[in-house]
Amino acid sequence: MAVGSHNYYFEFYDSADDITIRLPSTGTYSGPDVSISTYTVTVTTSGLPSSTSTTAYADGINKGSISGGGTKTLTFDIGTTHSISVDTLFSGGTGVRYVCTNTSQSVSGADSLTFNYKTQYYFTVETEPSELDNPQGSGWYDSGTTATASVSAVGGYTFQYWTGDASGTGLSTTVTMNAPKTATAYYVKMQVGEINFKRYPSAMYNGQNTHVWFQVTNTGNVNGDFLVEVGNLSDG
Repeated sequence: MAVGSHNYYFEFYDSADDITIRLPSTGTYSGPDVSISTYTVTVTTSGLPSSTSTTAYADGINKGSISGGGTKTLTFDIGTTHSISVDTLFSGGTGVRYVCTNTSQSVSGADSLTFNYKTQYYFTVETEPSELDNPQGSGWYDSGTTATASVSAVGGYTFQYWTGDASGTGLSTTVTMNAPKTATAYYVKMQVGEINFKRYPSAMYNGQNTHVWFQVTNTGNVNGDFLVEVGNLSDG
């Protein structure tokens, strides 16, 4: 709208640009013509470190970056409507990412928009030796939440304990995700050695089965747990 020289009282207020033009009831206004044709939208972010930045988009078009805690001002023609958005997810380094919790927002006049981000950390669950089992729990977790790692018993091995950022001797453990974390399930292979067996005979009594006792002697310097396989035995 253009305003020139007038001899009457007139007031015009445009809320989009916060401009008030007030003309006196007597006299004339001889200032420059004023034209209101655009509105502005201020875009801010929450939850991002100042060292990071995201990208602002208007109708899918890149409008430049916004640093964590910073702002971006967008200008549009009055009478137009636009969809404003930012990057929904981006990396913050190894094991760190930022996820926007807002969807795109529509504007048709002056406005201030805030897009909120949350931090997520990656939790790695593995075994030692690495070829064992199928450990559960790896994935992305919101900052401050609890992650659970678990494994199963593995034939020929004995589970010992958790190492890395986890601890405990059970088949499952938990950690608090305030940084990228790793939990390693440590197994020990059951050792194989020479085992001598001797059966103490008492095979049958009046046609009824009786107990048969065995003596197991470790002659192979086997330490810790070991497997015992019983085949055909003879009296001795």
